Amino acid sequence: MMRILAIVVALAGLAGAGYGAWHLAGYGATVIEERTEVEVETALDAAGQDWVEVEADGRRVALSGTAPSEAARFRALDVAEALVSEDDLDDAITLADAEELPPEPLELAVLLTRDLVTLMGRVPDSAEEQIAALRAAPERRLVDLMTLDEDRDAPLWPDAVMLLTEALPRIETGQMQLSDGTLRVEAALPDEESRQALTALLRDGAPDGLALDLALTAPRMVLSPYPFTLSVSEGVYALDACAAPDEATARDILRTVASTTGLSGLTCPVALGVPDGNWLATVRTGIDLLSDLPAATLTIRDRVVAVEPGEALETEVAERAAERVRADLPEGYTLTVMRPATVAEAPTPTETAAPIGLTLSRGASDLSVTGAVSGMDGVEALESYAATAYPAVTTEIDLIADAPGSALPLADALVLLDALALLDTGSIRAQGDEVRITGTGAGEDLEARLLSTLDGRLMSDPEIVVEVEGYAPPVEAPAETPIEIETPSVSAAECDTAVARVQADQRIEFAPGSATLDIGSAGPLDAIASVLATCPGTQVFIDAFTDSSGGEDGNMRISQARADSVLDALLARGVFLDRMQAEGFGEVNPIATNETAEGRELNRRIEFRVVDPAGQEQDGTPETDDESVDQTEDEGEADTGTPDITTGEEAPEADTDEEASAPAE
Repeated sequence: MMRILAIVVALAGLAGAGYGAWHLAGYGATVIEERTEVEVETALDAAGQDWVEVEADGRRVALSGTAPSEAARFRALDVAEALVSEDDLDDAITLADAEELPPEPLELAVLLTRDLVTLMGRVPDSAEEQIAALRAAPERRLVDLMTLDEDRDAPLWPDAVMLLTEALPRIETGQMQLSDGTLRVEAALPDEESRQALTALLRDGAPDGLALDLALTAPRMVLSPYPFTLSVSEGVYALDACAAPDEATARDILRTVASTTGLSGLTCPVALGVPDGNWLATVRTGIDLLSDLPAATLTIRDRVVAVEPGEALETEVAERAAERVRADLPEGYTLTVMRPATVAEAPTPTETAAPIGLTLSRGASDLSVTGAVSGMDGVEALESYAATAYPAVTTEIDLIADAPGSALPLADALVLLDALALLDTGSIRAQGDEVRITGTGAGEDLEARLLSTLDGRLMSDPEIVVEVEGYAPPVEAPAETPIEIETPSVSAAECDTAVARVQADQRIEFAPGSATLDIGSAGPLDAIASVLATCPGTQVFIDAFTDSSGGEDGNMRISQARADSVLDALLARGVFLDRMQAEGFGEVNPIATNETAEGRELNRRIEFRVVDPAGQEQDGTPETDDESVDQTEDEGEADTGTPDITTGEEAPEADTDEEASAPAE
């Protein structure tokens, strides 16, 4: 009897255990499904696809809802596939009725270089014969990215495309864009005769109703580095090199030289390649410095100003004179006094001294960074990045700013900081052509992970020496209850400033005329993703702008596509904030003139705004109308306009043509 009772009790216990295991398994599956749904929904909302409904069932995830367009459907699938395997994704999305969707605009862009012609855009089938002639016209390599749109009535297009075909052989470098009844042609032609001939061809051949927008210029040489050299010896001056971005700046430079030196009959060629809009101010400051010295040579190459004292002048005298004007240099420029012992026969600022190294060390609770990086803005950016990347440690930073070529580039220093995070204790020393890593860290594959972190990300090509010891991390018993680890975070204002500092040093670029990110954008996107990871709970706006080239509708579309590309890139880097919004604004809010290539390049930009949603309401647009200004003034908070991409501070919109044409710092 006792034995039967024991068997019954054992069976009951076994059944209870089985039920408990089944219940726990079901509970765990439910938690995983809910977490998966939240992650996918958050990513879709951040990508602007909030129409999608997400439902998880075990490992499978079903997407449903009515897509406003085929492009929106594909975009939603791309975002979801970044988080869920394609094999585990069920597509139950339907499309809105075609009659309800507006037709996509017709547009054709022809991009021309010396050895390549690229055709892209949406063209009507009514001009199919003329499009075929356009494809056959180039005597150089052709890339065809056009999409044929059927059943579209576009009466202007056949004649307009034939006009493009006739003009194409006359242009070596430039672009032609046909959209919204306007043909815009931007090209650099070698002489006035060829410019007049192309102008006559386009005006005589343009069909009625087609507006022409022509920007035909003479080609300019490109100088790199951008030079200015002025010397004085025993009161006699000589202008050995000069360059200016435009005729007005050239005249101002020559007037300043003449008033200081008495020289006349000088020339200052106009060329592309000027580092920024502060070139004239920098040249004036340099000339002012040289006027205080009896014998010296002033050399400016891009953002580096160097003074070489003459044989009759003591270096200390030149140092004191340089110190008096150092504060007058625009931000981002450095001033170096070259000592005779380090001057080569043909001195340049990058050869004045042996490069200063950079050492990064970390312990269990401290971080130390000593040495030099390029430029004062590089020092500030590295300090800010270190503070956000290592928020829980004591940081000691002792850095100096030095000339590019004499110090490690900021981009390389940020990559080394990322690599240092793989070590528990150790150091990374960058000196000359070598990067040496020593220390210990978790994982027997530590060396491989360090090399992978550095692979392809360093601007220089140093020899990498790794002397580390990786260890197997201890296996910890699972805790009975989940332990939530609070992620160190910074304020929205600090995060906004940190992102702006990254962009001040590294621009996010795209392939010409497309929304494809340039390979050089990987560095700034990595750095921005690292910054945004430290500020959860903030609201992030990604604003994209273009220049005024092309039609307004086309600019709106490509700016939206570029904003989406940046958001996708951040999602791919693990940035899943639930308040991310990407929006394109086309050609509004220019920060420089659209009349020059340099100004148009500045206007093609990505801006980030990081705000605290609890303390600031945003409508997602950087423009401010009169009604909103009145409202904020009534509340005592004047809206200061669009964030400046180089400082991270708020900058007022230009109210006049003169202000809108001023170069952006």
